[in-house]
Formats: sequence, C-alpha cells, structure tokens
Amino acid sequence: MPVPKILPSRRPKTKGDSWLLPGFRSHQPARMLTAGCGYLLMLFSPFSMDAKSDSAADSFLLRLSFFMVLFLIVLFACNYRNIKSMCLFHSSKSKFTRACGIIISYLLVATVLTTALAALSVAVSSFGH
Repeated sequence: MPVPKILPSRRPKTKGDSWLLPGFRSHQPARMLTAGCGYLLMLFSPFSMDAKSDSAADSFLLRLSFFMVLFLIVLFACNYRNIKSMCLFHSSKSKFTRACGIIISYLLVATVLTTALAALSVAVSSFGH
C-alpha cells in the first residue's frame, strides 16, 4: 500500500522568488559589495541631512520617508519579487505604456507611504501638545 503524501510538492522556483535584496541574489561578491555600499549610503544619507521639524519624532519620520522613497526606487528598478507584474499596464505590448505604468505605480506607492507617515507624524505630535 503506497504511503500518501502529506506535504504538497514544492513549486519550482522562478526568477522573482528570492527574498534576498537586489545585489545579493546572484551571490557574486562584487555585486554584493556594491549593493551593500549602496544600501549603506541610502541608509545613512537621510539620517545625515538636516531635517527642519519641531520634534525628534517628526525628524525621524521625515528621514524614514526619504529612505523609503529611495529604497522603493531600487525595488522597482530591480524588479524585486517581480513587482513589475503588479504595476499598471504591465501586460501592454508597448514599452512606453509599460514604463509609464511603472512610473505611475511607483509614484502611487511612494505617495501612499509618505502620506501614511505624515498622518503618523500628525498623530504623534498631537499627543505631545
């Protein structure tokens, strides 16, 4: 009597399946070093800028939003986790239309994240007064 399979078979991995950040997916040392330096630059540049705000929480949220906008550019440009397949007009035959869809999708995501952080900033500052 054959033993029934309890666990489902794993689906084959495709190109966008890796959870590793762009630059680390190929496991090539030169790319990993370059990506690591780029991510450190992206991480430290928002926190080294002079943020004009009244509270430390507002400054932190402003810097966090700047970092997230920079990081989103990397995710969209490197098609992290096949993100381009979720963009507007991704199935269009025209490259120009697909590019416009990617730019519009990026701007929408960046706007939503920045707006959410701005709302959080208002909520945090209202507790202080």
